Amino acid sequence: MKKELTILTCAICLLSFLHVSAQSYYQPNVDYVYRSKKVGSSTTTSVLTVQIDANGAATVTRSESTSVSTDNELFQVLAPLTEITTGTNSNDGAGTVEISGDTTKYWIISFDNPTANRVGGTGIKIDCICKIGTSGATCSVSYVLQNNVLNATCVQDSGCQICDMKVTKTATGAFTRGGSLLLKANSVTIVN
Repeated sequence: MKKELTILTCAICLLSFLHVSAQSYYQPNVDYVYRSKKVGSSTTTSVLTVQIDANGAATVTRSESTSVSTDNELFQVLAPLTEITTGTNSNDGAGTVEISGDTTKYWIISFDNPTANRVGGTGIKIDCICKIGTSGATCSVSYVLQNNVLNATCVQDSGCQICDMKVTKTATGAFTRGGSLLLKANSVTIVN
């Protein structure tokens, strides 16, 4: 009886470990807060608060706050980083994000107009466009990994004063202007 109980206990421990390992990019029922400067505003930042339950169902709440000096338009990722590859498109210098995991569980959510849209493929393109600057001025994409969160932002190249971000789903061509969140979850509910 003791041997059977030990085997059962080990099996339960293994199942618990596998569950935690499968969702190690988040802690259930913890708030994850992401900020991205609102398109066309120098004083307002859009804030997305994400909470994912133990079953992988995400709730995303949008709010706004006054911008601080570190706020930019950002593309951010809440997903296992082992399933994400970043790069630069050699044709036009745009940033690329490739997904190697189960793409049916990946969602892209705009900070300024949040709706839950499936990525619908394995790729995302991040364009940084010089909005205000000298003729021919450009912007480039910069990736930063900070506190286990992947961030992509636009950096002004020589002659550019303000960059705009455009995030495109490569499978469909659908795009959003401004910051976006790439989220892995079984389902997504948006609360405005």
